Amino acid sequence: MKHIYTHIIILLVFALNTVAQKEHTSIKFTENKGQFENFINFKLAINEGDIYLEKNKITYNLFSRDLISEIHHGNKTNTFPINGHAYSVIFEHSNPNPQIVKEKKSTNYSNYFIGKDKSEWASYVYDFQKIIYKNIYNGIDLKYYGHYGQVKYDFIVEPGANPNNILLRYDGIDKMSIKNGHLFMETNFGTLVENSPYAYQWIDGKQKKVECKYHLKNNKLSFVFDE
Repeated sequence: MKHIYTHIIILLVFALNTVAQKEHTSIKFTENKGQFENFINFKLAINEGDIYLEKNKITYNLFSRDLISEIHHGNKTNTFPINGHAYSVIFEHSNPNPQIVKEKKSTNYSNYFIGKDKSEWASYVYDFQKIIYKNIYNGIDLKYYGHYGQVKYDFIVEPGANPNNILLRYDGIDKMSIKNGHLFMETNFGTLVENSPYAYQWIDGKQKKVECKYHLKNNKLSFVFDE
């Protein structure tokens, strides 16, 4: 199967079936200036835990933030153990050092004064609403952002690039399946869903849908495009 792609965008949405992110919650990616582990580039705190953007993978650390807060304030008892789950999505065969572009910088900042060693303190730490990994695959950019409280990420395929190079490996998931075009993942935290992909390209100034669906094999996810 041969294609000549002019400019295609694959839009993906990560959604939690357990507790939905509040619609008007702002998605903020906090830059790592030494307050997190070195392998982390950005951290996104959501109601259901934390999401870490790393060099060539995303790590999800899921737990009930609201429940833990209520326990700390003495509003909940007999709630242990608290279910949680961590897993990673690795961009297989991706470029090892993509260029990272930060957009929509926050006006306010945070300071992290952790411990007594001042060399490990981090000051003027800003948040960003959009993060782009340029050339994560040759000719393909990866953009993270939020929309109505949901975490979205797009693969932007430039002319001549091959979207079939995109391969996502899921580590730490108990069971994965595709139902009605959506990706379902069973974890200790509950059922997680990545909605079916939506792909389109611009032709003569008009948006044209490109038929696209998931292909899952051995916990590795790729995309199939109809001829």
